[in-house]
Amino acid sequence: MIDWTQVGFGALWILGLSVLLAAAGLADYEASRRKARIRAVLAEPAYQAAFNSGLGLFCLGLLGSARAWWEQLLWGLLVAAFVVQAGRAWRRWRRSQASSRSGSE
Repeated sequence: MIDWTQVGFGALWILGLSVLLAAAGLADYEASRRKARIRAVLAEPAYQAAFNSGLGLFCLGLLGSARAWWEQLLWGLLVAAFVVQAGRAWRRWRRSQASSRSGSE
């Protein structure tokens, strides 16, 4: 019998790694387009939000796969930390978008 719960949690950590890979690829492309260092591009709020979201999904998938209570606790703490970091980066990105729109009018 297929354990659909484990399939779902497995899909979450794979999705998280996919988000990380996509963000890294886009950052590399953007860095080469701007002739900037990839480190500078990755420090931008949009890329920080993407990376932290991907890491949060990865940790959530491993949280569902963990058996011991202490593993679940540690993965849960990591999920919470990455979600908070992603939220902060997303808010910084939204603020920068709003200020660039108001400055261009």
